[in-house]
Amino acid sequence: MKIVIPSYHRPDTATTPHWLVKAGYRPIIVLHSHEEARTYENSGALSGCQVVVTDMPIGIHYQRQWIEDHLVDEGEWYLSMDDNLTGWQAVHPEYYLSEQLPVHTWKNATGRPIYQFPCTPTRLMEEIIPETISKAETLGANLCGFAHNDNYYYRGEKWKLGTFVCAKSMVKRKVPGRHFDPLIPICEDYDQTLLHLQEDGVVVVNRYAYPVKKHYTRGGCGTLPERLTLKKQCLERLQSKWPRALYIKSKRDQGNVDPVIIHSWAKRQQHHDSAHA
Repeated sequence: MKIVIPSYHRPDTATTPHWLVKAGYRPIIVLHSHEEARTYENSGALSGCQVVVTDMPIGIHYQRQWIEDHLVDEGEWYLSMDDNLTGWQAVHPEYYLSEQLPVHTWKNATGRPIYQFPCTPTRLMEEIIPETISKAETLGANLCGFAHNDNYYYRGEKWKLGTFVCAKSMVKRKVPGRHFDPLIPICEDYDQTLLHLQEDGVVVVNRYAYPVKKHYTRGGCGTLPERLTLKKQCLERLQSKWPRALYIKSKRDQGNVDPVIIHSWAKRQQHHDSAHA
């Protein structure tokens, strides 16, 4: 399976490639320019990786679409990960095969070691990813994700089928017509989640696995204050495009806002798809 890592302005802080290369994997690092590639190469960030330069304008949505247009065949599954992951966690193997765990009865001393068990690249690529794809293919899904945070209390149920798929780490099958919107450079993963829910009636989120990253790493698309204005513009576009599917929620930190998928809309997509199966 192809592992693609779009990266920008992180020659010294791109940690995901190192995590994979040390385990014998050769991810594809996707960069915007040859100048940027030389900077990464000089820093040692590309050691053991395949490097692809897109010559696309700056923007993760442009990179994601280029990846599907040039690196992935129709019907092919691929794994996309952010460039600044420090590792993965997954439910302890002793508990992993259970479809549901009694997290509400556990205290932190029990729950945290079970859910925050370190996951190796080998376990991720040979066990967790194949299982997640198998689940998706059984249900007719083409987009998969993983837990949004490491809090075990909200992850007792292994599979969620109508919730947000975060592009921090996602497994996606190339399907014709499922393009990344050029007008949504931020929160493009919400747009893709809604598109796949509309078309397939289901997405698959494996909440027993969690990609770990620092809250902020220098580089990338910048700090929250630097991108907040653009983010709000993108959310206006999202809400205009999907008026019945999501709403915008204000947060307390620095005037931030986030989209929230409306649960009843997601449920209706599942029922609609089942009726036409």
